[in-house]
Amino acid sequence: MMCEAILKANNIKTNFTFWSLCILSISEVILTQKTIAINFYETKEIQLTENGTKNCDYFDEFSYFDDQKPVLYSLDSNSKVLQVFIINLETFFLNFSNEEEIQENQQHNIYININILSYNEFLYFYNIVMCFPFLIENVNENRYQLMLKICDILKIKTNKLFEIFIRLILFFQIFNPGATNKWKVISTSKSYRCSSIISKKAIVEFFKIYFISEKTQKEIKDISRALYLTADFSFDFIKLTEDFLYLDDDIINEILEKVKKSNDDLKIFDYIFCIHKFNCIFLSQISYADGYDELFNLSLFKNLNEIFINRCQNADVLIQKIYNSCGSRCIKTLNIIQSNFTMKYEIPWLRKLDFEAVNYIVGIDDHRTIFYNSDASLLVQNIFSRFIDKIYEENKSNIFVRTSEVSCYDQDKKFFVQFYQERSKLENFTTTNSPIQTYIYTELINAFLSFNFYIINFSELKNIKIHLSNTCIKDFNIRESEILNNISTVTIVDSTLDAIFLSKILMLLSLKYVVFMKCIVTFHKNVIDFNVNRKIEKLYFGNSSIDDQNHFFKFINHMVGLKILDIHSSSCCKNSNIFAFKTDSSTLDFSNLKSLRYHVFYFNKDIKPVFPKFLQLLQFDFGVNYPKGTLNKIFYNNNFSCLEKLNIYGSYIGKKDELAFENYINLLSLCFFGYSECSEMNFCKLFNSNNLYSLKKLKLPDIEITCLDLEFLSKLKCLKNIYIYSLAPQVNIFYFITSLLFVQKIEIAKKSNYLNEIYEEFGKKLKSNMI
Repeated sequence: MMCEAILKANNIKTNFTFWSLCILSISEVILTQKTIAINFYETKEIQLTENGTKNCDYFDEFSYFDDQKPVLYSLDSNSKVLQVFIINLETFFLNFSNEEEIQENQQHNIYININILSYNEFLYFYNIVMCFPFLIENVNENRYQLMLKICDILKIKTNKLFEIFIRLILFFQIFNPGATNKWKVISTSKSYRCSSIISKKAIVEFFKIYFISEKTQKEIKDISRALYLTADFSFDFIKLTEDFLYLDDDIINEILEKVKKSNDDLKIFDYIFCIHKFNCIFLSQISYADGYDELFNLSLFKNLNEIFINRCQNADVLIQKIYNSCGSRCIKTLNIIQSNFTMKYEIPWLRKLDFEAVNYIVGIDDHRTIFYNSDASLLVQNIFSRFIDKIYEENKSNIFVRTSEVSCYDQDKKFFVQFYQERSKLENFTTTNSPIQTYIYTELINAFLSFNFYIINFSELKNIKIHLSNTCIKDFNIRESEILNNISTVTIVDSTLDAIFLSKILMLLSLKYVVFMKCIVTFHKNVIDFNVNRKIEKLYFGNSSIDDQNHFFKFINHMVGLKILDIHSSSCCKNSNIFAFKTDSSTLDFSNLKSLRYHVFYFNKDIKPVFPKFLQLLQFDFGVNYPKGTLNKIFYNNNFSCLEKLNIYGSYIGKKDELAFENYINLLSLCFFGYSECSEMNFCKLFNSNNLYSLKKLKLPDIEITCLDLEFLSKLKCLKNIYIYSLAPQVNIFYFITSLLFVQKIEIAKKSNYLNEIYEEFGKKLKSNMI
C-alpha cells in the first residue's frame, strides 16, 4: 500500500511537472511571438479615451507584454468589444502591411466595427488562409469579394504571398468544373468595391493565368506610365492616383488577341471586370478601330466617372463609344490631352455631351498661325498687352543687350505670337464656356525675350516658361500676380547676370526648373539676402562661370526642394566647376537631391571635384576623362550611401581605385560609357569580394574579362543584364557559361572564338554587336 501511495504521489508529481512545463512553454511562446488581436466591437462610433476622441470604424494600436497584462486603450461607454481573435503572425500565410513594425513581446490591436465586418465573415477568411491552398475550390464570387474586402480592411500587404493567394483563387474561380455557370451569368448583387491597388494586383494575376506579357502586366499594375506621359504638364486637373487603370493600344490588342479564339474567354474577362470595378481610366495612344467594340462593351467601361484620353486618334469615336456604354449618369469628368478628332470643329460636339467638366489640352498640328504686335486682332491683343507692357517695358532699365549698354526694349520692340492651329479653329476655341476648358500652347517671341505658355479659354495663363538670351540682366520685376504665380521654367542663355536677379528667381512661387547655359554669374561683392524656395526641383548649370562660388553655394542652398542637379562643362571655362577642391563644397546642403549629373571634362592639372555627403541621392552620372585614382577619391568614403544607379563616362581606372565601390552593396545599376579603360588591376578589385552586392545591371568598361572577374560576377545573384567588351583568351568557355546562367541578357561587343558555343547555351539571352 505504501509503495502504491508513493507511486501515485510520484505520478501526480510527474503529471504536475509535465503540465507545468507545458503551460510555461505555451506562455513563453505567447509572450515572445508577434501577434495581432482582432477586436470586433458593437456600435457605430468608437473613442480612444486615453488620447482624446477619435471617431472611426477601424483603428489599430500596439500593446506590450512587458507587464502582467497588456496596456489597452479603453472604449467609449457606448462601445463594446464582443469578440477577440488572436492571429499568430508566424503561422499566418499572408502579411500585414505594418508587420515589420511589430516587435517581439508586442501585440498589435485592430478594432473593427461589426457593421463593416462580422466575426463569422472573418473566421471564414481565416480558415481559407490557414488551409491554403485547400478549400479554395469552394470559393464563389461572393466569397471572393468578401476576401478582397477583408484584405482591404486588414491592410494585407500586396506582396508575392498575396499574389499567389489571389492567383490560385482566381484560377479555381475560372477553370473549375462549376465555373462556367458563374461567369456566364454575372451576379447582379451589390458587391464590395475593393481598393484599386488590390484590384490591379488581382487583374495582373488574372493576366498571368492567360499568359499576358510581362510588359503589359508591368504597365497595368500602377500608374507610372501615365505619370511619365503627363510629366510635362502642371495643370490642376491632372491628379493621377492609383485609382486610375492604365490602358493603351498595345494592351488592348494583346487582350483582343487572347480572347478572339473563344467567346467564353471574353465572358471571363467581363466577369473579372464585373468584380474589379474602376471609376477612373487612363487611355493612351489608342487609335479606335472596329475590332475594339468587343472590349469596349465590357463591364470595365460601365462604371466610370473620370476618363483621360491621351494622344489618341479618332478621339471622338472613342469618347462616343465609352459615353454610350457608360452614359452621362456616370461620367463626370472628361480629360483630353493632345488627341486628334475626325471632325474639324470638336468644341460644338463636346458641348452636346452631358459631362460636368471637360478639360481639353489642344494638340499641336502642322498648321501655324502668327500674329504680330502691330496686328490689331482682338484675339491676341490681351496677350501682347500683358507681356509686353507689364514685363518687357517695365524691365527696360533692367535688361540690356549683352555686348552694349542699350536696353533690349530700345533695341527691339517687335514681338509675335505663334499658335499651332488654324486661325478658324482658334476663333472656335474662344467661344467655349463652362464646363469646357481649352488649354492652347502659345509662344510669344522676341529677339531677346520669349515666353512659352498655355492659355485657358484665351483668358487664364498657365505653365509659363521664360527664355532670355544674349542679355545683361541687372534686375527683374513682375508685378502682375497671374504671371508671377505661374512661371514654371526660367532659361538664361549667353547672358550675364548678378545676385539681384538670382534673388528674384527664388521669389517665383511656382518655379520648378532653372537653366543657366553659357552664362557669367557676377556678385560684385554684393551681400544679398536670398529667400528660401521650396518649389524649384531642377537646376541645370552648363558651360557657365561664377566669380564667387561661396555666394553661389548660398543661392543653391536656398533651393531646399532641389531634386535634380545638372552640371555640364566641356571647356576650360573659368570657375565652372562648383565642386572644385578650392571651394568649401561641404557647406552645400543636398538633403533632398535624388539625381546628380556631373559632366565636366577633366583637363590636365585640373582640380578634381570634391563632393559633400548626399544622403538621398539615387542616381549619379559622372565624367568625363578623369585620371586613375579619381573613382577611389570620390566613392571610397561612401558619400553616396543610398545610390542605386551610377553611370561613369570616359574615366581611367587603375591600381589607386582599388575598393572604390566596396561599400555600395545596394547599388542596382553600374554602367561605364565612352572610352573607360581599366588597367593595372582586375575590374573586380573595385569591389570587396566578401560583400554581397545587389547589382541588376552591369555595363563593363572596355576590358577583357578574366577568370577572377567571372568568379566575382558569379556571386552577383541579382544580375539580370550585363554588357561585356571581350573575354580574355585564357577564360574557359564552360566556366563563362556556368558563371552567368542566371543572367537574362548578355551583350558581347568584341568577336569571340567561342561565339557558337555561347549562342547554343544562352540562346535569346545573348545580344552580340560583332562584325
